[in-house]
Amino acid sequence: MKQLLTKLGIALAILIATLVVLYPFIVFQVESGTVVVVSTFGKYSEEVKHPGLQWYIPFVQDRFVVNTKVQKGEWTKKIKEAQEGGYFESVITAMDSANLKIDTELSIQFRITPDKAYQVLTDYKENFFEQGINPVVRSVVRDIIANKDADQIAKSRKSIGSEIVTSLRNKFKELPFTLLDVQLRNLELPPEVITKVKEVQNAKQEREKLVIEEEQAATRAKIAKLQGEAEYQKKMGEAAGMREFQGVPESVIRLQITKILAEKWDG
Repeated sequence: MKQLLTKLGIALAILIATLVVLYPFIVFQVESGTVVVVSTFGKYSEEVKHPGLQWYIPFVQDRFVVNTKVQKGEWTKKIKEAQEGGYFESVITAMDSANLKIDTELSIQFRITPDKAYQVLTDYKENFFEQGINPVVRSVVRDIIANKDADQIAKSRKSIGSEIVTSLRNKFKELPFTLLDVQLRNLELPPEVITKVKEVQNAKQEREKLVIEEEQAATRAKIAKLQGEAEYQKKMGEAAGMREFQGVPESVIRLQITKILAEKWDG
């Protein structure tokens, strides 16, 4: 019995010593804002390792660190170099229902969904933005623009922007990414459409100006009429009290006052 206990003690000591030696190689720290996906013989595990102390089996498994912080994607005419947490693509060019070219600039904020990090590596590896996000955003914008004409886009930019945002949010639900924000920067219309829109706006302003001028003229005429009636009544009252008009028919008095007032207003 004593010999058995001795052997067990030696085995336990060897095990502890082995763990102490191997500890730095099998235990690792997952930093905040990242997750680690472990692959066994080249196959990614669906069990994602979150921030904190984690372990894996050296030589059998490999570790892949995935950034889960908020990142930015932008489609713009002003192409920039990829920056920390940012990806920049060329403007999205789409054809409207009349085959006119519409350029769309927008930006998004997103992050890799931590529990789906293994799917990102499986489907896209490191090129997740170029292969996974960029095609989806371009497809959504092009499909929406293709069902509109330039006049609709010119008049309803805000509603079209809302439609793009809603469609993108629905699409991202199918992807291993979380869409946090979408900003429609610009919908650039063809020059001929911009010219037409300006002409329509100018014509509308001219019509509104004419309406205002007509209303002002009508108001002035009404005021003049009221002033004329008041002056007429005043003159009739004065004439009724004047001695020289005593016995003169009222119709004659009215005619004379009307002539006097007409000369006054015309002058």
